[in-house]
Amino acid sequence: MNKFSIIIPCYNAGLYIKKCLDSIIAQSYQNFEIIIVNDGSTDDSLKIINEYQNTYKNIICISQANNGVAYARNIGIRNITGNKFIFVDADDYINPELLWNLNETLKNKDTDIVRYNAYLINNGNKNIDKYFLKKFNTIDGKSALKMFVDSKITYGPLWLYCYDTNFFKNNNFFFIQNKIHEDFYNIFILSMAGSIQGIEYIGYNYVKNPHSITSNKNITGEIRRSLDILYMYDYVTNKLEESFKDCREDLDYIYGDISMFLNIPLKYLHGRNREKYMKEINIRKLARERIYENNWW
Repeated sequence: MNKFSIIIPCYNAGLYIKKCLDSIIAQSYQNFEIIIVNDGSTDDSLKIINEYQNTYKNIICISQANNGVAYARNIGIRNITGNKFIFVDADDYINPELLWNLNETLKNKDTDIVRYNAYLINNGNKNIDKYFLKKFNTIDGKSALKMFVDSKITYGPLWLYCYDTNFFKNNNFFFIQNKIHEDFYNIFILSMAGSIQGIEYIGYNYVKNPHSITSNKNITGEIRRSLDILYMYDYVTNKLEESFKDCREDLDYIYGDISMFLNIPLKYLHGRNREKYMKEINIRKLARERIYENNWW
């Protein structure tokens, strides 16, 4: 029987955390633990968490000074006791049969990653198109990435996947601290999987939150975002070069899609800031073209 660990980074999520926790507690499959990392919340998040913790013995709360979501996720991973785990953001919630579907899929299997589907909820409206992918049988991670690119759906978010604990820890995966879009690293994680399987169950509800860090559209925030994106792009693509070293043509196949990550800030940067950022994009594009030419045979 699989035991699932559910990692929830929480920072000032007092308006949302009850719905999130209730959706997990209501799961039809009950062999799980909830690990909440309270990342220095200053609202009533911790008070609410403590109330739930006093009622449900499978809730673990770890409180720390505010160090960001990547640090919180890393702390959560270090403390899991389940053989499988998922990430849930504190302002999102899951559907009642998610863990049951995952357990049924993983019976008598040692699959590294299982992908499920999600709703995008924006102003109360549900949309499935952005994250829906039909069921697929077990394939390796590099083949899965090619399929994801072909499907033209969003495949990067951590909350679309259930991870095997040994796979994650044996590869020493960790999230880069103090960077926006730190979950871009998940593309490297996916590439390293020996086995990925997809189920059609819509297990997750991603609630578009106008107050989130990535929804902050002031110029200071956008400059920081652009710098973080450049950093994460460089870090992850270097890791992918290692991962795909024996099948470079597969990396070339998905590279155009991965490079779209660099375009995120362009909608909000203007004038001199936009020019500087475009220069950085072009530097990386030229560098990639040189790598491609040197490895073409």
